[in-house]
Amino acid sequence: MAGIGFELKKLYSEENSSIESIKAIAFSSLVSVGPWIITILTMLVLDIITKKYMYSLSERNYFMVTLETVSDFV
Repeated sequence: MAGIGFELKKLYSEENSSIESIKAIAFSSLVSVGPWIITILTMLVLDIITKKYMYSLSERNYFMVTLETVSDFV
């Protein structure tokens, strides 16, 4: 994470054009939103997998809530 700040400082320099500034904004957005997107996609994949092996809706809900609760503590 420490290298990201230096990279953004280079991207946001005053010498860059507005296209470069847009690239810098896109890069910083991707860096900050990336882990959230990965988490959502992982939960979606786990939901699809549990539909195959857990037939009861209450079991699937319990499993997903357990994962969400554990992720809050990590």
